[in-house]
Amino acid sequence: MNVLIVALVALTQMSGKVVSIADGDTLTVRTADKTVKVRLVHIDAPESGQPFGSRSKQNLSDLTFGKTVELIGTETDRYGRLLAVVKVDGLEVNLEQISLHQQGLTKIKMSSPLMMAVILQLTALPS
Repeated sequence: MNVLIVALVALTQMSGKVVSIADGDTLTVRTADKTVKVRLVHIDAPESGQPFGSRSKQNLSDLTFGKTVELIGTETDRYGRLLAVVKVDGLEVNLEQISLHQQGLTKIKMSSPLMMAVILQLTALPS
């Protein structure tokens, strides 16, 4: 039996410059008309003060700080942050942070592989 899974996801797309890094999964982006706090979707990096927290934050900073990024968001969380895939120069930052999981620097939420694949496939479709 074959099963087809269809996910309907409303996407928000924008770009801007990264102006601050809070931790390994949260950054602030200044767009042309607003400042947006962004949480990398489907990853959970250690907080500051937790083991590997500063290393995870530094990695996100090295990848994004001061650079123009593309945001592909799905929704906002209870803190008002845009939950998004972040891309810089074609690099998928969320996947880079997830790759740190093998080093113990991030935890992967259970829905990550499927939802990241769905979101990335949808963003690859022609407009």
